Amino acid sequence: MIILIFFSIILIYLTGRIYSNRILAPLQNLLKELKRIRGNNLNIRLKRTDNNDELDTLIQTLNEMLDRIDTAFKSEKAFINNASHELNNPITAIQGECEISLMKKRSVEEYIAALQRIMTESKRISRLTQNLLSLSHQEEEMQMRPSELIFLGYWLKERFKNNDRIQLLLNEKCYDITVEANSELLEIALRNIIDNACKYSGNKTVQIRLFYDSSKKIIEITDHGIGIPQEEINHIFQSFYRASNAREYPGYGIGLSLSLKILSYYGGKVEISSELNKYTTFSIIFE
Repeated sequence: MIILIFFSIILIYLTGRIYSNRILAPLQNLLKELKRIRGNNLNIRLKRTDNNDELDTLIQTLNEMLDRIDTAFKSEKAFINNASHELNNPITAIQGECEISLMKKRSVEEYIAALQRIMTESKRISRLTQNLLSLSHQEEEMQMRPSELIFLGYWLKERFKNNDRIQLLLNEKCYDITVEANSELLEIALRNIIDNACKYSGNKTVQIRLFYDSSKKIIEITDHGIGIPQEEINHIFQSFYRASNAREYPGYGIGLSLSLKILSYYGGKVEISSELNKYTTFSIIFE
């Protein structure tokens, strides 16, 4: 009996090891694949087993997480590249101005003119740095600031009724439309879009409409300015991106990216329709 018990224990142990290795083999392979993934190969995805079991669900969840990380990593890389490029321009201008000024003795007026140009570029760096900090810290700020129930009709009227460039198209039903958001952040998001509309439409009036469409609450901002090329509409919310026909206007291409981040945080979506040299409409949609 002792010998039988001994051999039974050995048999159970060996059988358990075999089955445990078979069960854990997919997880071990999964761990090996995960260890291969680094910052330079985030495009790798884990292969599914097609067994529709818990392991398959885990692999799908990990792949979705890798998609989000890859997207965030690419966005961060593009942000750093663009920020470096934008900061490099005024720094290069300042260096060039200093080198030219120091090449020989100059008159007081020439030194004053050079210092004024340096001051202009320094202010440009300062504004750009503030915008970059605002864009990078906005998510933390959104989480810290409390939301409130905003009656959009009254809210829009209070903030934009005294602006001669803006025409508010509101009816009685508008005053019942509400949204949950932080008032200050919502104003930043809308003002960025409205300021762009005013900037790119010369002296023409910018129209703001508020209405229901089924269960959707929509704010429409329409200007009759330079418009946006159709092939560039999908890119204008990228940080530092500026449409090809807008580069003669001042700006850094940060405002719309910031607006989209704020509106998305509060469940808003933005759709754009535009025709060159005729109009541009931003539709901000809350479900």
